[in-house]
Amino acid sequence: MKGVAARERAEHIVVGPAEWPMVRLRDVATFAHGSTPSKANCGYWDGAVPWVSPKDFRAQRLADAQDHISETAIEEGEAVVATPGSVLVVVRSGILKRRLPVAIADVRLTFNQDVKSIRPVAGHLRAEYLALMLRAAEPCVVQDGVKVGPTVHSIKSGYLENFSIPLPPLAEQERIAGRLTEQLAAVERARGAAQARLAAAEALPAAYLREVFEGPQASGWEAVTIRDLAETCSGATPPRGHKSYFGGDIPWVKTGELQDGPVCADGSTEETVSPEALRDCSLPLLPPGTLLIAMYGQGKTRGRTGLLMREGTTNQACFAILPRPDMFDSGLLQYWFRANYSRLRALTEARGGNQPNLNGVLLRELEVTLPPLPAQRRIAADLAARLAGAERLAEGIRAELAAIEALPAALLREAFGGSEVHE
Repeated sequence: MKGVAARERAEHIVVGPAEWPMVRLRDVATFAHGSTPSKANCGYWDGAVPWVSPKDFRAQRLADAQDHISETAIEEGEAVVATPGSVLVVVRSGILKRRLPVAIADVRLTFNQDVKSIRPVAGHLRAEYLALMLRAAEPCVVQDGVKVGPTVHSIKSGYLENFSIPLPPLAEQERIAGRLTEQLAAVERARGAAQARLAAAEALPAAYLREVFEGPQASGWEAVTIRDLAETCSGATPPRGHKSYFGGDIPWVKTGELQDGPVCADGSTEETVSPEALRDCSLPLLPPGTLLIAMYGQGKTRGRTGLLMREGTTNQACFAILPRPDMFDSGLLQYWFRANYSRLRALTEARGGNQPNLNGVLLRELEVTLPPLPAQRRIAADLAARLAGAERLAEGIRAELAAIEALPAALLREAFGGSEVHE
């Protein structure tokens, strides 16, 4: 019963003027499932014919594919051909949980079993109109037409064949498709421009840091080792079996919380420890202004920093540089580490091993170059203002990009008259 109800919902999408007839796709198009030629026959592969799979659906039109097969595979019935103008739909993929990939074949090609071709009947249905119609109906198809599996989802058998669409005259189909294609192309141009501006904005912080620490003025700054500059230490992880060690009121910082900004700015961390843990596990109580560096961690974590904003402690993966307001500005020292992030990672990777890590010995012997203290404070304040401005700029562009990315769905809804689904 559930499958029947879902099919009835798919068959009663009302789009466009009421006088347009509703037709099932099986009445105005022919369908074909794809296949995979035998991998055991090397003569079937690495030919000149594109063989499309879900990974190739990165554009609205397909003229090539990552994989290719031979004419022999087609001649011996090992592959199904889609002629130019066929609409290709992904019918089996994890991506079907959130979207319906649709594209038009611009050339003669073949496709695998995770893809279905829909060939419009000449004189009744235009491929461009059908492809756009399916994109507009994506929410309905994803909601009602997808059979959810543990890892891979699929379009229910017969769902697309019985899917009903409004069928305006061919001239109207061409008008709708032409207008929408132009609008969507304009959206893509706007998206590309916004993405370029976002990339430029996101590159500003690194440029500002290079300007300070690699500029001509930096050549005259004094070099000093971290060991000679400040006291350092690292933390520990209390035994998890002692529940009384966790859940106290002392912030306990882990490397994943180091994002090159403040830490505990709102007074909280993912986990906290108790005074008992501090006492029994030799955990240092670090003062505000302590600079933390991630010595190891997943992905990009190694080398990230955090400036402690209130008293707290850390696990053993964090290296702590205690504040010395009479010797250095902790904020500027954090900017120095940010500017040298790639250099630090390169130092550890050059040492080899399966998981290259920073360590206390390396960090204590690290030489940093800093100007006199009054200049440190001035430069740190100026950098903070410029970096905040760059982030505001990037956030504004991200919001603009999100609005642009929502436009295609809005344009499709508008073009097809605000489709609605009847129970």
